Amino acid sequence: MYFGPFLATIPFQIDEQLTLEQGFDNVEFRVLDTGTRRICSWTNDRSYAFWRPSSTIAIRLLEQSATDAEGLLVSFEVFPAGKAR
Repeated sequence: MYFGPFLATIPFQIDEQLTLEQGFDNVEFRVLDTGTRRICSWTNDRSYAFWRPSSTIAIRLLEQSATDAEGLLVSFEVFPAGKAR
C-alpha cells in the first residue's frame, strides 16, 4: 500500500513470498482526488506476473475499462519497465 503524493515511479520492496506461484497476482489501484474527494479505482479480472525477483515493471492505468478477447475486464496494463506501449 502506498500513501503519498503522485509519483511517476513508486518503488516497492518485494517480499520473497510474493514470488511464489510464478509471481502472478491481481492488484487493485485506488487514487484519491483530494480536490473533489473522489476515488478512482482500477482493477482487472486477469492476473499478471507482477512480482519477479530483480525485475521492474510498469503499469499503465487506462482511462476507460475494456474487455479482452476472453471477455475479462481490463482497466490497466502491465509490462516490463522501459518498454513503451
